[in-house]
Amino acid sequence: NKDQYINYLECLIKIRYKNEQEEYKTVKGILLKVSQEGLVVELKDDECFINFGSIEKANLEFTEV
Repeated sequence: NKDQYINYLECLIKIRYKNEQEEYKTVKGILLKVSQEGLVVELKDDECFINFGSIEKANLEFTEV
């Protein structure tokens, strides 16, 4: 559900999606923004926009302390 993503802003997430070449790709990053069209995720030194229609699966990632 799109609305659920708002609860996880600034959290580490893992997303599997189809890119523009119709290839599956998996990324891990910090969820920065949720819009009507998709998500903005911070990856190492870059930001990535992922359209909701291309997302196959998204999960929270937990880190050990």
